Amino acid sequence: MESIKINPFWFLAIKSDNDIPEKINNFSNDSYNFLETLVDKDNVVYASAHYDENTPPLHFYFLPVVNEVKRKVFETDDNINIICREGIDKKGIKKMYPVQKW
Repeated sequence: MESIKINPFWFLAIKSDNDIPEKINNFSNDSYNFLETLVDKDNVVYASAHYDENTPPLHFYFLPVVNEVKRKVFETDDNINIICREGIDKKGIKKMYPVQKW
C-alpha cells in the first residue's frame, strides 16, 4: 500500500480586529463603499465580512435598483379586471388576448 503525504494547510487565525491583515480589511471596506455607492446607501439591507475562512467573503444584501420595469403590465377596467381584445392565433383560431400597457 502506498502512503499518502498530506501537506499542512495554512489558515488565517483571527481572534481580534488586530489580527486582520490591513490589505484584506482595506479591500473589504473599499468593496463595501463601491457597492454602497452603486446601489445607494438607502438600498443596503445587510453587509458583513466573514474572516473565519481562508478567503474572507463579503456578504452584501441590497434592494434591487430598477430603472425600467421589464415585465408585462396589462390594461385594467375600473374593477381591476384585465381588459382583453379578440385576435387570431397562428393556427387561425379566435382567442382573447390581454391588452398590454405601454
